[in-house]
Amino acid sequence: MDTLLKRHREELGLPLAKVAREIEVNRSTLYRIEAGEVAPTRRVARALFDFYQRAVPIAHIYDPEYAVLPTLSHE
Repeated sequence: MDTLLKRHREELGLPLAKVAREIEVNRSTLYRIEAGEVAPTRRVARALFDFYQRAVPIAHIYDPEYAVLPTLSHE
């Protein structure tokens, strides 16, 4: 699953470990949030929202189904 949260981090060229460290969560936790496997806690959602300077809507952070982006075909 490609989420806006993950795509935004990658477009900024930020390693997962750096973002996890900045928002004070385990790297595997952030990976699972980005993958849509788990929902973030309120604290983590707010930390991500603030870290990305509100560029990623809070709804995309909280709801993995809302955050799914279409995959581009490379045909």
